[in-house]
Amino acid sequence: MVIHRPRWNIDELADHARLLGQQREVGCVLVDYLQRIPPPAGSFDRRDIEVSQVGRRLKELAIALSAPVVAGAQINREVIPHGYAAKIEGKSYHEAQSEIRKARPSLHHLREGGSEQEADLVLGLLSYAADYRSEARGQPLPDATLLEVGALKNRYGDIGTWAQLALEGQFSLIRDPLSYEEEL
Repeated sequence: MVIHRPRWNIDELADHARLLGQQREVGCVLVDYLQRIPPPAGSFDRRDIEVSQVGRRLKELAIALSAPVVAGAQINREVIPHGYAAKIEGKSYHEAQSEIRKARPSLHHLREGGSEQEADLVLGLLSYAADYRSEARGQPLPDATLLEVGALKNRYGDIGTWAQLALEGQFSLIRDPLSYEEEL
């Protein structure tokens, strides 16, 4: 079931999910954009405290539903190294990969921090196609590009481990990168 209510605040979202949880089993709650969820009623001095309150409510919801709550969040652009665009511009996709890898996000790059405090697991994504397309200016992309997923925070395991996947952009498919070794 997909519910699109962009104006719901965190209390409305949580109340609705709990109501659904009373009617049927909820397997997972997906939140598209954490920083866009209005905080609970009240007055907050700083934006990071507001975002932290939303994160805390999502954690409470996960516990109440006994189901994962997955929230997408935006990172700051400060993750991009100085002179990044110039180092990629005019290079082929394969030549640019080592520079793109240097732009992997870290936990401190989460925009309007505070949300990660309650999270058990925070994953970072690095889309080579997106970075290459925006910085290489007109250079062709292969049919399959790298997509990396890394553990930025893991309450129950290791952090800093990155897994490579293959992103077939024209079909929006994520696959095993071994089947694309020559392209990637």
